[in-house]
Amino acid sequence: GCKCIPQLDFLNGLALNTWIQVHNLFEHHQIRRYSLNVKLPYLFADNGLARLIEAIDDQDVAFKSSGERYGSPIFAAIANNHLEAALALLPGCDRSSLQQALLNLTIDRTLVARKGQTPLSWAVSGGHDSLVEIFLKRSNPELHQKCSAGARLLHLASVRGHTKIVKLLLDKGADVNAQGGTYGNALQAASVRGHTKIVKLLLDKGADVNAQGGRYGNALQAASF
Repeated sequence: GCKCIPQLDFLNGLALNTWIQVHNLFEHHQIRRYSLNVKLPYLFADNGLARLIEAIDDQDVAFKSSGERYGSPIFAAIANNHLEAALALLPGCDRSSLQQALLNLTIDRTLVARKGQTPLSWAVSGGHDSLVEIFLKRSNPELHQKCSAGARLLHLASVRGHTKIVKLLLDKGADVNAQGGTYGNALQAASVRGHTKIVKLLLDKGADVNAQGGRYGNALQAASF
């Protein structure tokens, strides 16, 4: 097993490009082929090789973009329902919590990561609160990353009515008045969709009712639509 044999040393010495070319030659589906730049962590995650993932000395490898079909190793493990690989990528994660989170998903192997989409932004946008909670336990969860059309994570959760995720993001320290995206800020996003519980959460955290920007100018004008 990998705890006794330095398998990573062995794998790093392989002619990886040759292996990829052979794999791609026999893989009939273009979408399942790898680029010549694919990294070992992504390969391990995509194929459910948990023991090999455990041998990687990189605490943040799960979220590193690869340019491959699923974007990042954790995305590949989740999309293929590789629980053990996902656990290996998230050291310290509670098994039962992750298992339940994966059971609640409706994704399958046809999933393709969109350009610029991260595992966290995907989980926020889709309302996967259990995964959001798990991903936010990282040391650097990138709370203020820009997502679709320049929106922030808090904007995505607010406009889609994901109350629990809004609370998780706020409790983690998301900027309640951060600007960006179609609606300008989270309060305007929640207001235009009539998500009153989220509006109250944002106001309780200090959201500026008079903040200008976005399609409707401010939250009060957005609420009138």
